[in-house]
Formats: sequence, structure tokens, C-alpha cells
Amino acid sequence: LNSRTYNYCSDCQGSFPTRIIYSERSFQETLQDNYRSFKANNYVDLPANKGSIQGMDFKNGQLWVRTQHSCFVITPNPQQLQLQGTTVEIGTGDFLSLPEQELNAVDIGYGGQLHPHESINTEHGLIWIDRSRGKVLRVADKLEEISRKGMFDYFLNYLDVTDHIRLGYDPIHER
Repeated sequence: LNSRTYNYCSDCQGSFPTRIIYSERSFQETLQDNYRSFKANNYVDLPANKGSIQGMDFKNGQLWVRTQHSCFVITPNPQQLQLQGTTVEIGTGDFLSLPEQELNAVDIGYGGQLHPHESINTEHGLIWIDRSRGKVLRVADKLEEISRKGMFDYFLNYLDVTDHIRLGYDPIHER
């Protein structure tokens, strides 16, 4: 193919649906707002075969990233010295330099989210719907499949991928 006439990425120019881009950390004593400063290599790309990112939440010191077909957990680098016996280990200092961990690496996917409105972060945990598998998941202290608690058949049979679901929460009545 002639590179002068063929546009290799005509539909995806400037679009990175599986990329997490992060800024530098900002401090009160600095005059510049570093949260608006993005260095060229401050990003993490998730596997493209898991679909585009649909939601991200910070819970229990971890970044929970849901794509269309899977869920990833990323632990931000604590940027501190860690002593183990007599050895001192120093990381790179990059915010997201530790590799992402797929929640459940299976071929059919697990913990995905098809639409950004299908999750909510409450004081009872981060809750989202995996419509492709008929599951409702929650992260509080640990990950649990709350659709298995008495309503497994209902969610499996009635959570259709064509449905439009939006989650909401009433903090006054805790429901």
C-alpha cells in the first residue's frame, strides 16, 4: 500500500478507548496547577480485546477499571521506600507504574460493564452490572457477586444486553 494515499487510522485519530491518561501531582505551594499538566508518557493502555473503558472508580486504595468485557484492578505506586529485611526497594515513582491485574482472566470475560451508567459508588461499596453475564458485582472489603444472594436466576434470565439500566442510590434512606 502507498502510505501517501492510505489513511491507516482514519476513524480512530486521537481516540484511545482503552487508555488511562494521568497528570502530575499538584501541591498547594506550587504556582502552577499540575493537575492540568500531562506528560507524553503518563498513560496506561489496557488490552484492546477487552473493549473500551466504561467506568473507573477509586476504592480501598485501588483503581477499579471496567471495560466492556472485563474488570482490571490497578494499585497506584505508593512512591515510598519499602524495607524488607536489609534490602531497600525503590520504584520508578510513576503513579500507575505497577501493572494492571485482570479481575478474572477468562476467555468469555468477567466483571465487564456495557454502559457508563451501570455502576455506582456508595458507602456500601462500588456496585456495577455485568449484563453480558447476568451478574451484579460489589466491591466493599472484597469482591462479591451480590446477584448470587437469592436472585441468581432472576438476574441471569432478565438482565438482557439490550436493556438500558441506570443505577441510583438514596443516601438518606440508604437504598
